[in-house]
Amino acid sequence: MTRYIRRPLTSEDRNVHRILSEEPIQRLIAEGCFVAGGAMLMATWGSWKLGQSLFLDDYLKTNDIDVFATSEEAHKRAMVVVGMQGFTSSVMGTAVNTKSRPGDFKIQLVTARFAGPVEEALEMFDIANCKVATDGKDLIYHEEVPELERSRTLLLHKSPGFMLAWRIVKYMNRGYHSLHPDSREFIIEWFIRLKTREWDLRDASRRYFYNHNQIRAFLGDKRLVHDEDLLLAIGFMQMVVEVIKGSGSYDANEELIKDLAREELERRLGAPLKMKDSNHL
Repeated sequence: MTRYIRRPLTSEDRNVHRILSEEPIQRLIAEGCFVAGGAMLMATWGSWKLGQSLFLDDYLKTNDIDVFATSEEAHKRAMVVVGMQGFTSSVMGTAVNTKSRPGDFKIQLVTARFAGPVEEALEMFDIANCKVATDGKDLIYHEEVPELERSRTLLLHKSPGFMLAWRIVKYMNRGYHSLHPDSREFIIEWFIRLKTREWDLRDASRRYFYNHNQIRAFLGDKRLVHDEDLLLAIGFMQMVVEVIKGSGSYDANEELIKDLAREELERRLGAPLKMKDSNHL
């Protein structure tokens, strides 16, 4: 059974109080919202990974403060605050964004689909390390978070689906040393769903859901992707890596497409592969 720890905030929780000092955050919490996710992780245990020299404000210059509603009714009330604060729509359609002040931090109110009591909402998170929240009075976190952060280990509790590669690379780049063994099943599932053509990376690269640099970073990390994963994925990881514009008015643009699984495996082996693509066998 999943166990969450809830304790009152104290004066020692300085970084949490820093987040709570933002006026839009105060208004949203008053309407029944709570703060959770990466910013809360950084405000609590995240400094162990990144070093005390990296202040919370530095982190928030390039990362969002995610706010969730405790119910659909609370979300409706929060949307009124959103309108008053001048939020704008999120690119991914999962949140609305604002900055607490011009040039300051970005705050995201996550859609009502994730509304619910704090512990229930945290259960929907894909990354266990991010299961940290505050409702303005208490600090709430998954019992595994402190040890995961001490050992600098990233743990997935569920698959983020198609965006898995981007999500893992994003967090591994924040100072984690390893991926928890229990997360391996989700990476295997991701490759299987690619191989069965449930997802199309070539189409995704055209629609800018992914770019080839994100996928290359994922494939190039041996902590995440094994040689056998690459071998099975050959022929199923073709992406648009460059668009060459036509030279004249009537010349169509040309797409440069590469098989990133083959490319990475050849890089690891230091030699070209002689096998055909697996989907052509």
